Amino acid sequence: MTTTQTNKLEQYDELTLAQRFFSSDYSLVIFGLLVTSASIGIVLLLVLLVPDTAPPAPTVPNSTVIYEGFSSYLSWHEANQHCQKWGGRLAESTTMFENEKIFQECSKAQRCWLGASDLETEGRWVWSGSGTELGEHQQWWKHGTPDNGLGQEEEDCLYMYGKTYLDESLHSFWNDKACTKKLSGHVCQKDRKTEIMSDCKGYASQLECPAKEFDHTIDPTSASAIETPPPPRCPSLDAVRRHDEEHYKTFAIIGDYGIVDAGCEIKTISLLNRLQAAMGHIDFLLSTGDNAYWDGTCQAYNKSVLPFFQQYFEPGHTCNDTHPVQPPKHIGLEALRKSKFFPSMGNHDWKPAINRISPIIPYFQIFPHVAIIDELYLDTQSRQSHNLPPRTTSKDELLTYGGFYQHSPLPGIVDVFVVNSNLGNPLEQMTFQYAFELQSQWLERALEISTAAFKIVVMHHPPYSTAAHDPPATHMRYPFKAWGVDLVLSGHQHVYERLEVNNVTHVINGLGGHHWRYEIEHCNIVAEGSKKRYNEAHGIMYGVVTADELALCFYSVENNTSSNNKTDGKLIDEFVLQKNNNNR
Repeated sequence: MTTTQTNKLEQYDELTLAQRFFSSDYSLVIFGLLVTSASIGIVLLLVLLVPDTAPPAPTVPNSTVIYEGFSSYLSWHEANQHCQKWGGRLAESTTMFENEKIFQECSKAQRCWLGASDLETEGRWVWSGSGTELGEHQQWWKHGTPDNGLGQEEEDCLYMYGKTYLDESLHSFWNDKACTKKLSGHVCQKDRKTEIMSDCKGYASQLECPAKEFDHTIDPTSASAIETPPPPRCPSLDAVRRHDEEHYKTFAIIGDYGIVDAGCEIKTISLLNRLQAAMGHIDFLLSTGDNAYWDGTCQAYNKSVLPFFQQYFEPGHTCNDTHPVQPPKHIGLEALRKSKFFPSMGNHDWKPAINRISPIIPYFQIFPHVAIIDELYLDTQSRQSHNLPPRTTSKDELLTYGGFYQHSPLPGIVDVFVVNSNLGNPLEQMTFQYAFELQSQWLERALEISTAAFKIVVMHHPPYSTAAHDPPATHMRYPFKAWGVDLVLSGHQHVYERLEVNNVTHVINGLGGHHWRYEIEHCNIVAEGSKKRYNEAHGIMYGVVTADELALCFYSVENNTSSNNKTDGKLIDEFVLQKNNNNR
């Protein structure tokens, strides 16, 4: 080894480790690998040390909804219909962003209808499209509202107003107003994609029956009714008829019908008349309630009931708003048995009772034969003999106008027990708890006394329901089977649903005429025992009963216009009940 080589080795030995590393031909490559490995290690260390929960993402506005404001003087109902024609519904506000966006659309009109009301139940404000309650958004109400007109008028619809400066919102308020008033604007919303309301709380439709398309005066014996293609046959009805061709009786059931201006009631009554033209006149008619929208006034009854059911009333029978002090004279049990129209009291029929305008509310002026319950249960001696509570005059005044009664349209075959489900209903502002308890006692004893082949209980609020626009009436869940009940009829939910609960048939028949049909088709939760659900169109039930069988069919107003089978009406559901001697 030369002296020069020896000196280089000695110099190399004196170098530091770092100096030796960087003096290598591969030093840059190795250094890059080390830096990369260190970086990966730091990243992995941070991932391990940082908690799993990331901060909440900022709220993203709902981009699937389009809002549009309109400036035109319309009532709330007219605005609602305009939004339907536009392809949407009156706007709903559930977030601050939505509220501000809607107000921007409203600013030109200054005051705009929104899509909420407490028309169905006083004090319970609900968005008509989704069926959800306003609930937590009370901070947007103007202070002291909603106030329902301070008792001067019914203010059941929601509107928005406020002030703007240079197109920037300073503040917006909610307030309640009479739905019939005309405001300068309204805001509609439309979903960019089809929305299925899986909670089934909303409305399926609010516009479908323009009144001008229908004949208000159709007669079941008229040429137009007879010449119209008949409804399809109902096999269940035909079978029961054949079993007792001499003694069968027919009846019909209508519910939630009393709003003639929407046009749907006319179409339903037209279908009833055509059913009678094809299958025979009914012997009695039952109603599952809400005979007159929105507030059960004389004007509503005179407009939506009397013109179409004149054959069930005395000539010249009418209702007036003078609020008589004395109750109508009871027609007596014999006359009661001859009556043909037997209603139940809906929450809209009940509204004047809540407001305490007069004990003789319009419902009892129109239906005086049900103004006082059966004397059997009011007579002191009869009450004692049947183990009913003794009368206490002060409290029984509540019962006199309670709207529950018994009727035997076909003695020995059918007994109908009509109860007032507004009593005890937590959704109502006023609850007559004593009256509800006494009604329950009355129903149990009256059913026990009855020897009829079929016992039917009629009420407005359904004890069980898949439709969730309003909660089920759990306070009406009586032990129907133990009490010998064969059929429970109700309305309120604007749907048709048949259920079998504890071996008792329950039917919700609320498609008689109100143009708001409720969601029931696509529900996450289906009521236990639900056998048939329908809400595509309005309809009515037609039944046949003998001493041994009872058949019912639900027809909708849908038409089959195919060339081979033209029909006016569509058969949706049918069932037969057999007399159960074990319960008699």
